[in-house]
Amino acid sequence: MAQAGNTPLTLSNPSSIASKDDIIYDDLESSDYGELDGTDFDELSEFLSDDSLRELTGCDDLNNCLFLEARVNSEEVIIRNLGEKLPRLIELKLNNSNINSIRDLGTAFKKLMVLWMSRCNLQELDGISAFDSIKELYLAFNEISDLSPLVGCDTIEVFMAFRFIQ
Repeated sequence: MAQAGNTPLTLSNPSSIASKDDIIYDDLESSDYGELDGTDFDELSEFLSDDSLRELTGCDDLNNCLFLEARVNSEEVIIRNLGEKLPRLIELKLNNSNINSIRDLGTAFKKLMVLWMSRCNLQELDGISAFDSIKELYLAFNEISDLSPLVGCDTIEVFMAFRFIQ
């Protein structure tokens, strides 16, 4: 397959994407991480199927995938089972997504250590306590008004949020 650059897929309503050329990409750092390539995205509605995730991450064995970067709209794409599909994921970058609540990510990210959700229209941190291993949380430029869900999160070592209170 042709390399499209190490870039994440912007996920939106699958029926609104006319072709691969209509997909927006960002830079993605990679080393042992999964990479995106010139994948055929005709069946984007199955984004969270095992086969689609293998194509998106470049990981043949999803149990060994450690990193994923994507832009998602949680109002159009269900992402709450992503942690079940990628059980060893340690870093998740969802910057510039549309995700109103941490709860939209589900409760299965048991190994996730680094979560990036800058500029995600994030309003609620409810559900963050389900992330047992979270060490770094980057939430800059969101509309979070209540930080109390962080109280019980003893594993967090780095918390970054600018302009987080309305």
